[in-house]
Amino acid sequence: MGKRYWISRENFTPTGGTDVLTIVSPSTGRVSLLDITARGAGTTSAQQGLQIARSTGGSSTSTFITPAKADYSGQSTAGFLVNSTMLTQPTLNSGWLTVGFNALGGSFTKAFPSGMFEAMNRENISIFATTNPTWQAMSLSVLVEDK
Repeated sequence: MGKRYWISRENFTPTGGTDVLTIVSPSTGRVSLLDITARGAGTTSAQQGLQIARSTGGSSTSTFITPAKADYSGQSTAGFLVNSTMLTQPTLNSGWLTVGFNALGGSFTKAFPSGMFEAMNRENISIFATTNPTWQAMSLSVLVEDK
């Protein structure tokens, strides 16, 4: 088992058709998405949706999130990168999971078997805001394993 890390974004409003979180695997090694919780923080009841998929390409800005150590405080720094803003969007692989929740306090939580969403050799795991809803504020937490 590898080391686990939490990645969180609180009270932000996604832009439809863009990644809200891009996990970039290390050049050697793998990263696996283990758990996701998305929670609506909007002001009206409305459907919201995220797509989760492996992806490739894209270029990042300098907006990075530092993953928090989930196992113990003395564990090493994560060997992968996390972007919250992409200059050029990655290309989602065919086949993704779409999750939904209500903007007015609704939530979605899902644990994934290790390897279901796994990336290696600079491949990405994208959490992508779907294009259909009018987006409201939300919060997002994911648990990632660095292998």
